[in-house]
Amino acid sequence: MDSCIFCAKPPDSKEDLFPRWVLERVNTRELLYRKVGDGEPELTESQEVRIPCVCATCNNGWMSRLEMKCKPLIGSLLEDIELPLDLDQQKFLAEWALKMAMVNDAYEKHDRFFTDAERHAFKNDNRAIPNGTGIWAARFDGRTLSSLGSEFKLGVPNNSGLVEGHVYTVTVGHLTLQVLSLHEKVKQGITRVNVAASPLNWDEILIRLWPPPKVKRESRRWPPKYSCALVENLSFRNLHYARLVYRFNVPDGHSINTINPVGES
Repeated sequence: MDSCIFCAKPPDSKEDLFPRWVLERVNTRELLYRKVGDGEPELTESQEVRIPCVCATCNNGWMSRLEMKCKPLIGSLLEDIELPLDLDQQKFLAEWALKMAMVNDAYEKHDRFFTDAERHAFKNDNRAIPNGTGIWAARFDGRTLSSLGSEFKLGVPNNSGLVEGHVYTVTVGHLTLQVLSLHEKVKQGITRVNVAASPLNWDEILIRLWPPPKVKRESRRWPPKYSCALVENLSFRNLHYARLVYRFNVPDGHSINTINPVGES
């Protein structure tokens, strides 16, 4: 890695994928399943994942300040404490989730999804969240650590995707955050992209953190009506975790509107 993912300095520092304070609070005593790209999976007793992708200036500066700002709120949510989330707190969670997504993206063995411009703007422009990004929060019924990223393409004229998508889902304790990001890969004058999700009432499962609502409200109540779990039981309002992770993996329903329509995926 030639430079810090957030600036042009050498990557002389390692970022903890799961912050150490999180590891201290979410001691699952479970083996950590690690798999990078197409490599062989590995099980380790250590749940520490350190990624040499940032510089010491970023790591000990704005990234540390972001962590300290979010720590009280995330600490309450991962411990399953009920509370209202005002607009500032929703933005804090969205910023932390996006930072996690960008760091995880640097860990994977593939071309990075997030661009230099997006990562640098996140650092320099008051945690700017890229256009085409949606971020949600869900409750996990249990205590676990998970960090999963995947990519997909929408619209395939001449075998080239019009839109490239990236989904990142992270869980720490009882808190799950999901980031959906979209990039226009082929210049077709795209005016709107609709990414379909599996047919469930996601409004009862998720709290949308970003983009903020057009009609501002004071707060959203945590937790949502339904939770995610490793065992599904809808009678107890538990949805299987995989349904959330792969909710955009549906064969149709996605649409792309362009100045010169090219159809649906």
